[in-house]
Amino acid sequence: MFKVTEPQPRPLRPVVPELPQRQAVTGVALLKKIAILLIIAVAVVCSWEVGKANSAIDTSHTIQYVVKPGDTEYGIIVRFNPNSNVRALEDWVSAKNGLHDAQIWPGQVLTVPVKEG
Repeated sequence: MFKVTEPQPRPLRPVVPELPQRQAVTGVALLKKIAILLIIAVAVVCSWEVGKANSAIDTSHTIQYVVKPGDTEYGIIVRFNPNSNVRALEDWVSAKNGLHDAQIWPGQVLTVPVKEG
C-alpha cells in the first residue's frame, strides 16, 4: 500500500547573501585616477596663485584727480589702472576718500592710485 520513505534533506542555504566580488583596479585605471587628481590639484594651486597675485594692489603712486561730469569711480580707476583688480582698488579709493557709496560729483577731488608703466 503506502510506502513510507524518509524525508529528503533540504539543501543548505548560506546565511549571509553573497556579496559581489570586488574588482581590482587595473594599472591603466589607477593611472587615470591619479592623473585626474593631479590635474585638479594643479588647477586649484594655479587659481589660488592667480587670485593671490590679483589681490595685491599697488597704491604707492597716487594722484589727485578732479572729477568731471560723467565720471564714475569705476571708470576713473580703470583709466589709471588698466588690467588691475578693480574691486580691490574701488574699496581702497572709497576708504581713502571717505566715500560710503560709489556716488561722486563733478569738482570733487579724489586720491587715486596710478599704475606705473
